[in-house]
Amino acid sequence: MSKNKAIATVIGVLVVIVIILYGVFSLGKSKIATTEKVATVNGVEITKIAYDAQVSSLTVALQSQGVDVTSATKQAEINKQALDNLINNELVTQGVKSSGIKVTDAEVEAQFQTIVTQNGGQDGFTAALVKANMTEVQLKTNIANQLAIEKYLLTNVNINGITVTDTEVSDFYTQYSKANGTSTPPLKDISAQIKQQITVNKQQILVNDFIASLKAKATIVTNI
Repeated sequence: MSKNKAIATVIGVLVVIVIILYGVFSLGKSKIATTEKVATVNGVEITKIAYDAQVSSLTVALQSQGVDVTSATKQAEINKQALDNLINNELVTQGVKSSGIKVTDAEVEAQFQTIVTQNGGQDGFTAALVKANMTEVQLKTNIANQLAIEKYLLTNVNINGITVTDTEVSDFYTQYSKANGTSTPPLKDISAQIKQQITVNKQQILVNDFIASLKAKATIVTNI
């Protein structure tokens, strides 16, 4: 796995958040969006409308996984995760801006064409945009932000020293087998995937540690 691909995998969730938020922020100029805030990060407001959108997104994602989101305890967890996601995203966004990282039009276009291909061509891509209620311009803006985040994390998170031992793979397989029972494939058939998953998990820890370091230096005020 290449370094760029690895980081791109690690920040998958973060990028999804960015895509959601930039769609929300485009509404942020309305009076409703700007008069109520849930937090400020280094003086930058996080609006209630962004928070509500993030709560809704997380709720739908969990429901699709079969998670019961109706309990007060689970909803409190979702609300906390939504706010944490927004704060973390704002910290990274500010880091990208202060770093002066730039993304070229050619880089954006290459990723854009990849997405078109992944959706089965222009017709499938157009249908996907309609379903997402997004324009090509908005998507390219989101792509540019995604690529900038990737570059920023590549600059600040060192994943070169990550290793995965045979013991770690074996232990992971044991736990996986307990959860899946007789449907578990032989270790030799999925050892590569297990190693990749462990690698991604370790990369995620490094990314989380880096974001925690940003948070430690930031001035964050929450209103909920």
